[in-house]
Amino acid sequence: MIPIPAVSHDQFDSILDSQISVWKKGGTFDIYGIESQNLTLLVAGIWCRFDPGSGQEITSGAGFGKQTYTFFTRPLMVDVPPIPLNIHHWLQINLSRGTAVGNPDPNGTMFDIKNIKNLSEHHLEIEALLIEP
Repeated sequence: MIPIPAVSHDQFDSILDSQISVWKKGGTFDIYGIESQNLTLLVAGIWCRFDPGSGQEITSGAGFGKQTYTFFTRPLMVDVPPIPLNIHHWLQINLSRGTAVGNPDPNGTMFDIKNIKNLSEHHLEIEALLIEP
């Protein structure tokens, strides 16, 4: 894991009331060339705010519903060597509005990043999808 950079404190920081961890899938391949689907923790303790968006019930056997979320956080670098957070990463909520949800856990609920907007290097607006089985 890489260290979390210090952030300047302005009004944006005062709305960050939750914490997330960032994960990546894969990175190792089996003898057949199939990439592992195991998740690896990259960084934890990232302060954020998240708001639920629209949801939809799924009628197939793949899941019962999907819900969009928007996460707001400071720009961050993840992985080794450091790279900007991108759509190939996954988010997990560990602290929600002051209430502990759970420690970073590769078997926990993961949010699939669909889009990231970097707003003038001030903060990120991350659109993510949760599929609930």
